[in-house]
Amino acid sequence: MLVEHFDERIERPVLGPGIVPVLSETPGRVRNAGPAQPGQHNDDVYIGLLGKSAEELDRLRAEEVL
Repeated sequence: MLVEHFDERIERPVLGPGIVPVLSETPGRVRNAGPAQPGQHNDDVYIGLLGKSAEELDRLRAEEVL
């Protein structure tokens, strides 16, 4: 149930929970322990994936939506 994966915060491999259930054709895998800081990839998601502009993000942050 435990698998080794890389943790950016401490820059070394750690043990953490694995994927359940393990399926034969699509078993899944753990690539990392998650981002080192909460929200670290927000701009990548909002701008890169959702197509928001930097100005839109600034407005949403000023309105405390984000």
